[in-house]
Amino acid sequence: MNSKFVVKLALSTAFVAVPAMTTSTAGFGSTDKVSAKKAGPEKAYGWAKKAEQALAKGKADRALTFAELAVEADMQNRDYRGLLARIYMSQGRFVSAERTLMDVMELGQVDPRTVISLALARIAQGNVDSAVMLVEANRSIIPVSDYGLTLALAGRSDDAVNILTDAIRTDSATVRTRQNLALAYALDGRWRDARVMASQDMAQSQVNDRIAEWAQFARPEAYTLRVAGLLKVRPNMADTGQPVRLALNSSAPAGLAQAEVQAAPVEMASAPQPEPVELAALGPAPVSDSVGFAAVEAAVNMIEPAPVAVAAVEEAPLIKASAGPAKAAAPSAPVKLALADVPASKPSMKSSTHLVQLGAFSNAANAAAAWNKYSKRYGVLSGMDSASSTVTVNGKKFVRLAAMGFTNGASANAACSKIKAQGGVCLVRTIGADKPVRMASATGRKIAAR
Repeated sequence: MNSKFVVKLALSTAFVAVPAMTTSTAGFGSTDKVSAKKAGPEKAYGWAKKAEQALAKGKADRALTFAELAVEADMQNRDYRGLLARIYMSQGRFVSAERTLMDVMELGQVDPRTVISLALARIAQGNVDSAVMLVEANRSIIPVSDYGLTLALAGRSDDAVNILTDAIRTDSATVRTRQNLALAYALDGRWRDARVMASQDMAQSQVNDRIAEWAQFARPEAYTLRVAGLLKVRPNMADTGQPVRLALNSSAPAGLAQAEVQAAPVEMASAPQPEPVELAALGPAPVSDSVGFAAVEAAVNMIEPAPVAVAAVEEAPLIKASAGPAKAAAPSAPVKLALADVPASKPSMKSSTHLVQLGAFSNAANAAAAWNKYSKRYGVLSGMDSASSTVTVNGKKFVRLAAMGFTNGASANAACSKIKAQGGVCLVRTIGADKPVRMASATGRKIAAR
């Protein structure tokens, strides 16, 4: 996508000030919708640019129409889907935003902004467990201040307080970190601590206004109110989801990246801290970082991908494997294929022609833990065997997890469709040169991980 179109995050406000939206639809006709699928990349780019311009002017319907046209004209373009998700979020359409953000990740964009945006969309719908699992799996790429605040919004205020309390004691602590801790205190019912922490960076009159603002959505399970208040949008309770015509083809390119569901406890101290995504508490703030909050553009201005190659996510796209035959790696070389000792009593791999790929993980233990969760969560996986193979992406090794035992594409696609219907993400692959190795069952055999 043309770099001139990419929208950069504005860092001068505490969170996104969504333009006042109107419903003007002048300037386009029904013929655009009819011809969208036949349009080429150039036309799609023009529509996306018009959508961005309309959004900046506060013309909601016009922005939405052009964004949907752009997506329909170029279904595999993740930037256009990112723009569409941004518009959905700005309109309080959290159901549509969630599906569109999942598409963005399925198309390979797994970065802090996208992850946090998806987590916020889920929290707004009350799907807090899924949101927490998502950010925990991606802990290594999310700034600690944003991670802590997201947990607080999801009802994990006690954990958020502990994480952010540790964070403000480090040299890298900022105003954002302190103010997010203040909000976490408020959501935890510790109003005195919230007031004390907030007063470190603002005048008392501002503190009073901020505390009053937080009190509006501090009650338990007021998830929609919290996210809507954070983004300053009005929830659209009539939202039924992304239009069917924009659904991402289930047979999307194999170059999609999927990251891991990390079931093991997250070690905060060892996680690298990237540049902030600017998710923050509430209210407008001065440009100076010395007095104010961070931006929450993460949820609405999420067009430009962050410089992150691959992240660990619960529901994300599949990691691109080498096109050539995979080889067992020597200790000093990138690992291409995991090998394991698998008893011959299990069904032969020769009878399996297709796999349903479920994710990719940083190590074999996380892949095994994820399989235990998936096989319980998705009934279609009950009784299925799991398989793994190891790939190296940008110098980092991942263990790919898949369900095996499908003798044709139809059965594999049917299983994947059922998983997606339950909110999961998967891709169907044929078994080729990079043939996976069956993982061990619960009887004690080891997962393929070498």
